[in-house]
Amino acid sequence: MAKRTLRPGCAGSLTAIAVCLVGGLVFAYAIFNKHNAPVTSGASTSAVASAASSVASKTGALASEMKTGGLLMLVNAQNPLPSGYVPTLDTVDKYYYTTSDKDNHFDSRAAPHLTQMIHDARAAGVQLVIYSGYRSMAYQTNNFDRKVSQYRADGYGASAASSKAATLVAPPGTSEHESGLAADIVSTDWLKKNSDLSDAFDKTDAFAWLEKHAADYGFILRYPKGKTSITGIEYEPWHWRYVGRDNAEKINAAGLCLEEYDGKA
Repeated sequence: MAKRTLRPGCAGSLTAIAVCLVGGLVFAYAIFNKHNAPVTSGASTSAVASAASSVASKTGALASEMKTGGLLMLVNAQNPLPSGYVPTLDTVDKYYYTTSDKDNHFDSRAAPHLTQMIHDARAAGVQLVIYSGYRSMAYQTNNFDRKVSQYRADGYGASAASSKAATLVAPPGTSEHESGLAADIVSTDWLKKNSDLSDAFDKTDAFAWLEKHAADYGFILRYPKGKTSITGIEYEPWHWRYVGRDNAEKINAAGLCLEEYDGKA
């Protein structure tokens, strides 16, 4: 049988008809959608505005906490405390310190949470103790000078010793301890075997407990491993900073240090 072939004119007519049919279907679909689309009510508009306002409010609150005196304030070489800065302080029972001659003051917003954290750890069989909490400017000056002297004794020059010391002990005015929001925490077992602080503390049950539970009380590990290039301070598994529970949980979940959380890394 001979093969039938459409004439050019017929093919063009069929194409035109197909285009018209498709166009009609698209038009009908658009009309249908227009009449059946949900109408945005005043209530839903209000909800959107409310949500936007809530986000703006939270952003503003976060920015406020980053200012001097806020729970998220940075205290370091680039962000020193104002001259004469003294936080609003409360006391923590000296029972929770390594020795009774320690300055047992702490920021009044954080003191109850620090006390509760150590109390709960001890109830769980982990004998945490505060090695160092709030430090005055005079105390921090002596602490820094002592570390410089150690490096000088090891053969470093004055400038090099000062620079090296600054990676381990914050110079006066740049220490978180002066904010009243930071505490060096170890355990009684650690003190029985060690005379000073070291990275080896992160191998203890005390550190494991803190790593798991500190955020529940609003504390974060301030100088985490692998963040020295950002914080300017070498890894310190004993140094814990109060930022409030909500912030602490978010910082831990994201694996950030405070500089990164504040957007100043």
